[in-house]
Amino acid sequence: MYALEILEHVHWHDHWSVMIGEKLSIEDSTSDLLVFSPVHTEEEIAAVLTDIPQGFYRLFRIVEASPEDCQFQADSGTCYIAVN
Repeated sequence: MYALEILEHVHWHDHWSVMIGEKLSIEDSTSDLLVFSPVHTEEEIAAVLTDIPQGFYRLFRIVEASPEDCQFQADSGTCYIAVN
């Protein structure tokens, strides 16, 4: 599955988060990370992000991980790690 990490908090617009949530299914999140449903492809997600400057976010693949290997802990308590 894919995640979007917000890199530019100062310049990030809340309406972008709303738009993303309206167009894509969000499985989990934190204040700066959106975890998308596995049904969404990278291309589908990227098509929704076209109006957001690329340097403001990072889109990458993630998988669930054990707490020992946790890179990102979502609000649900689930741990994730980035994969290539």
